[in-house]
Amino acid sequence: MPNTVIFRRSPRCAQGFTLIELMIVIAIIAVLAGIMIPNFVKAREESLRTAAIENMKSIGTALEMYAADNAGCYPVQLKKLTPDYLKAIPTCPYNNQSYYYSFTVNPNGYSLITPRITSSGKKPEDILYRNGQLDIYKFDE
Repeated sequence: MPNTVIFRRSPRCAQGFTLIELMIVIAIIAVLAGIMIPNFVKAREESLRTAAIENMKSIGTALEMYAADNAGCYPVQLKKLTPDYLKAIPTCPYNNQSYYYSFTVNPNGYSLITPRITSSGKKPEDILYRNGQLDIYKFDE
């Protein structure tokens, strides 16, 4: 049988990975996870904050449309905006609570405030949306 070639596994292939090789791979994965996880948390908090602000702007636009249709008067409750101006009243994405709403008669105006927002590692804050203007108030605990 001169044409027969026999392949043999080398002893190195039969052993698999060494413990040090596995530990190095696990350490690299742990370092990468340690870098990425805080970035994901920060991105999630920023998206919640942006969603809260955009919800307030949507409610503010609906309030302005209501006032334009009702001689410049704002509604007593936000429920009056549905279904003609909003399909549903959005809630704060941080804690799924309703926004605080108040209005003034003379001069006509409105205010929307988020329920107290507490993010991990940050000071608590309230986001105020008053007559189309956005303000953010941070609190010391």
